[in-house]
Amino acid sequence: MILGCGKGDDFARVVVKGAITFEEVPIENGMIRFVPLAGTSAPVSGSAIVNGKYLVDAKGGVPIGQYKVEIRRSETLNKQAAQSAEDNDSPSTPVSTQEMLPVKYNTKSQLEISIAPESGALVKDFHLTR
Repeated sequence: MILGCGKGDDFARVVVKGAITFEEVPIENGMIRFVPLAGTSAPVSGSAIVNGKYLVDAKGGVPIGQYKVEIRRSETLNKQAAQSAEDNDSPSTPVSTQEMLPVKYNTKSQLEISIAPESGALVKDFHLTR
């Protein structure tokens, strides 16, 4: 059996990148996901948000189609417990996080995007507000 270094599927894809802000402040870290809407037969795609920027380029990017966009930014609630567990190498105190963005951007996202065949990367910025 011979294994190659292919993209892993037959979806035509587009690299998608951009900036994400909340109340005009870049989101320092979080996640963005592109969830297929009805009529789009493709896997969920996404990437980390770092310093207000994201880049979805795994396997060649987001498959062509219609998507709901979910953006998340979580924050650790008990930072002292998290630091203590990290320092002692023992996760004795559970660390919990809280979603910091309104649900209209994640669990009940109202954001949608259409990914069409493009030459080069598609740049899509998201400027979120309360």
